Amino acid sequence: MKNKPNKQKPGQDKRVIKKIPVKKKDDAGIPFYYVAILLAVTCIAFYPCISNGFTGWDEQPYIVNNPLIKHLSIENTKRIFSEVYLANYQPLHLFSYMVEYHFFGLKASGYHWVSLFMHLVNVLLVLWFTKIISKNNYISFFTALLFAVTPLRVESVAWAAERKDLLYSMFFFAALISYLFYLRGNRNRKYLVYTFLFFILSVFSKTMAVSLVPVLFLLDYFNNRKFSGKVILEKIPFIVIAFVMGIISVKASSAAESIDANSYFSFTDRIFFACQNLLMYAGKLILPVNLSSYYAYPFLENGHIPLSYYISGIGVIILAILVLWSMKKGKLIFFCTGYFVSTVALVLMLIPVGPTIFSERYSYVPSVMFYFLILFYLFNYVAKQNSKQSKIVTSVVLVACSLIFVQITRQRCTIWKDGITLWSDVLKNDDKNPHAYNNRGFEYKLLNENGLAISDLNNAIKLKQDYPEPYSSLCDIYGSMGKFDSALYFANKALAIKPDMPQALNNRGILRAMRNNPDSALMDFNHAIQVQPDMYEAYTNRGILFRSKGNIDAALQDFDRSIMLNPDFAKAFQQKEITLKNKK
Repeated sequence: MKNKPNKQKPGQDKRVIKKIPVKKKDDAGIPFYYVAILLAVTCIAFYPCISNGFTGWDEQPYIVNNPLIKHLSIENTKRIFSEVYLANYQPLHLFSYMVEYHFFGLKASGYHWVSLFMHLVNVLLVLWFTKIISKNNYISFFTALLFAVTPLRVESVAWAAERKDLLYSMFFFAALISYLFYLRGNRNRKYLVYTFLFFILSVFSKTMAVSLVPVLFLLDYFNNRKFSGKVILEKIPFIVIAFVMGIISVKASSAAESIDANSYFSFTDRIFFACQNLLMYAGKLILPVNLSSYYAYPFLENGHIPLSYYISGIGVIILAILVLWSMKKGKLIFFCTGYFVSTVALVLMLIPVGPTIFSERYSYVPSVMFYFLILFYLFNYVAKQNSKQSKIVTSVVLVACSLIFVQITRQRCTIWKDGITLWSDVLKNDDKNPHAYNNRGFEYKLLNENGLAISDLNNAIKLKQDYPEPYSSLCDIYGSMGKFDSALYFANKALAIKPDMPQALNNRGILRAMRNNPDSALMDFNHAIQVQPDMYEAYTNRGILFRSKGNIDAALQDFDRSIMLNPDFAKAFQQKEITLKNKK
């Protein structure tokens, strides 16, 4: 008797993923003890971060000195959703801080508890997402466990200013789950609407969420959905939002000069940077060694980047060929690789945003399908052995790896205790890092440890002479010490490198006013306000200058503007009160 050909549903691809053995108990749902173990182990791993303070790395502008979050109000909410802040449009990110500030003020532990809670939610979403894909409790449990406790999670959980990673990921994973319900639930359009709403919430938390668009197409492919006009049409709202958010992000970054157009490296160099970064993310997810909170760009060797970057390029080409070849056998490798690359592509430094070449936090979303792929093949290998002993040994090894991850993660959490411990750890791994010296010097400055601060800031300048930030900080320090000539010298040095540096302009304006040079001081204050319209300190200082020149009305307007921008800025209230008394 002839075998009948398999009937294929219209619009489906013949290739399917390798069949995963599914037990009846897996169909019943996820066991409660799996959930309990995941939550308990994750809490143990990240509990040390609860006692940490703020590090000062972005937490000053985002939380400590952010006037937008100081009052839970409709007015501040409008501003958060209508303005670009710190070269980013991330309104939900800022809104979450506003809610937290209402309850916790500047108590750092409150922010850390919220971050840990969000990470726990994400762990459960990953468990749910991978269970839907695999229909296998073993695979989904260990995928979620490794995702939860890998040391590469520490930046996202322990760093209060990186809340956007946790927030956008939460809505990103929810969108993936909703879309799977749409694909596997007779195309019920309510799930597509839910997916779109989660996508909006995700991109309003962090622009990186635009990577959901290619992932949705990958899910179509993985679930045997034929590529058609209908598939494209239903994605148009997602594509439009992604395009608009991309434009806003690029414009905001360009205006704030946070896109590094550094001429040291060509676009070809950056292609090789992207290749090495891609391999580094995969490598550190398996073997988390030589971790750092700040990975600096490499030094050029005879005008060229180091050889390792070129070797990485060759490695990526070979891997790409193997992934394409794997499509003949099934869809899983291509899907997981496509997910990994799509979700990390924007931060591979092809478009150079920020001073770091690599950041561990960017592995948060990509790591899910990376671990899933490894565990899928590991599980299938064990299933083929048909041996209870093999499964026990494999489980013990995975548990041991997870416990090692937990220990490293706990140790990494303590590094984020404060700015001094953070940047000291970076310098322990790279003592030629000018940014680490500058940032630690800034932290010493805040602690009035002027000697240590000056030493670090001078080291930063020695390593990178065209670096304006340490000059500006030295201006602050020498000004506070009453050494105004030195302070003015360093302000001028900073502005010679970066003429539009608001803090240096404001500082030089103060020094010029003290030297009875009001016209030059006014030019500096005006320039600072032009560059940074929400710089409330410059408004207050300009108000003082206006008052000294007898222009009381202009002074009061500036004090009112400063108070509106930051209602907690006591100096503006004090100066306004003095001015009103003089007016009488």
